[in-house]
Amino acid sequence: MTLLSNKDDSLIFSKEQIELFFSLHSDADERTEYIRQAFPATFTEQVINGTRYGYAADGDYLRMYEGTFANRTKESGFSWTLIAAWVGQIIDRQEYGVNTSAKKLPPQDEQQMSMFGFGGEEPASSLADAQFSFLSDLRLPQQVIDEALCIGANHKNSRLTICAWMMKDKPLEDNAWFLREHYGTNGAGFYLNGRQYAVWYTPDGIRIDTGDTAQRPGATVVTWDEAARRIRELLDLGRYMPQRELDQVPGFERSELANKLWYLCQDVEEGSRNTLLPVTMGIYNTHLGFPEETAAIQSLLEQPETLQILVDEVRVFTDAYDKDHDILRFHYHRPNDLLQRLSDLQREPVIFTAAEDYAPQRRLFISGDEIDKQLRGSADYRLGVYSYFLSHTDHDERRKYLKGIHGEYSGSYNGIDDTTWTTKGLSFSHGDITAPYAKVELTWPKIEKRITAMIDAGTFLDDEDRAAMPDYEREQLAEQVYRFFSGAPAVFERPYPGDMYYTDAVGLLARALNDPAEVDVLYEMMTRLRVSTPEDDRDHDLRERVFANVSAYRDGTFSLFGEHREPKDRPEAAP
Repeated sequence: MTLLSNKDDSLIFSKEQIELFFSLHSDADERTEYIRQAFPATFTEQVINGTRYGYAADGDYLRMYEGTFANRTKESGFSWTLIAAWVGQIIDRQEYGVNTSAKKLPPQDEQQMSMFGFGGEEPASSLADAQFSFLSDLRLPQQVIDEALCIGANHKNSRLTICAWMMKDKPLEDNAWFLREHYGTNGAGFYLNGRQYAVWYTPDGIRIDTGDTAQRPGATVVTWDEAARRIRELLDLGRYMPQRELDQVPGFERSELANKLWYLCQDVEEGSRNTLLPVTMGIYNTHLGFPEETAAIQSLLEQPETLQILVDEVRVFTDAYDKDHDILRFHYHRPNDLLQRLSDLQREPVIFTAAEDYAPQRRLFISGDEIDKQLRGSADYRLGVYSYFLSHTDHDERRKYLKGIHGEYSGSYNGIDDTTWTTKGLSFSHGDITAPYAKVELTWPKIEKRITAMIDAGTFLDDEDRAAMPDYEREQLAEQVYRFFSGAPAVFERPYPGDMYYTDAVGLLARALNDPAEVDVLYEMMTRLRVSTPEDDRDHDLRERVFANVSAYRDGTFSLFGEHREPKDRPEAAP
């Protein structure tokens, strides 16, 4: 803002002319085009509070940087639409052209030469060739990148969670680690200036591209270091989240931690309740109910003295849990993380304030990447679908198979994603169940077609799925073997105890299939039952199919995924 409002610059139009134009033209497009023409194709550098900054027109953007152009230490690109909006705000505040804190500087000789050349020589570099942003390999406007960051992760209360972390003013590497963990692997879609943009979060960073997918090779990739740095910059600028959301952050964080403490007390074993978490457990034991008890815990988190008491007792609890996990009935809690978050409340927070005009009106959509993630399901689901599709090319059979897996009605809701499978297909929405802000519905023919396309493109399975294929084949064959012996007369020996539960028996059989000697024993047991099963027995055809599969597995040729495998050499039997 200081660069834009400074009176000492090299604009083609004077600031008085710009103010007059803006007073006569309120249309955003007209202002944008006028501002674009106001900046010359050179750069201007100024010193602000002892640091050198500069800016230069670069096609569709205004590049702003720290340092000299030839030795930039930070830089960002902003669209002319955004620059025009900022200039309008400065004019409205009557601060345009009155800032005297920055002094114009002549460009350094070496960078002047490197940009434009002298004596008829070709320039060594130009603005068009130079790195455009502090983001590596940037192909999209900075405005698009910023919007992708400002929508947060595809989680409920994501921006509140991110802001609460950033208020702790931790090092960049800690912030990058947090964002990577918080975002996970997921996606989103948003509109900006009438165009669709898809976002996909990966362990390596955030992928962004136009359209409904960010999985194309040319997508812009923002690393987690870059994302952490820019989100902090946007918070400092007041352009990450509106003030009404910023005001909610402290209460939201303490409410979330109070809930975690309450659930921790709930899962402490009876024998440890009299010695661990005495203050928090005292509130829990009032039996006033969840809302009242968590509110009481939250009030303790808001005062430095009582916060210290809770930090101390959680530290004692964490030490005890490290020595004996049996003090908790369930182990989804992460006591060390909880202790760290409570301790972080004692750090001096950074107070962020939103810009007065920052009130974004966003329109989001469900990207194709998100749909594909839902259709891919779990690892076992993917391998099952993949195996079936390889052996069944008929589209109707495939649709019937998919419908059978999901049943007449199934689904889930996690506070933001509502997934419902019915006999008609998939309904997938974001937001409130009754009033979602984004929704798609896919019929079974469209689902089958989309899964087929992913399989053909080689994107339905990932590397971990392919590595898990041998284990999956053994598990599936173990289930078949269990059914082979199910219902057999008691006189026939089984490869598992007769009173063993189904899941335990299948697990035992899967382990046996991994041992060639046990496979031979199993083969002999199955042979005796098979030859004793008459053709008119209801289990005859099933046992024939399973026996053929086990025989192929024993020979090394069995495959659920269409792989051709040569028979393996078997040692000759002793005479």
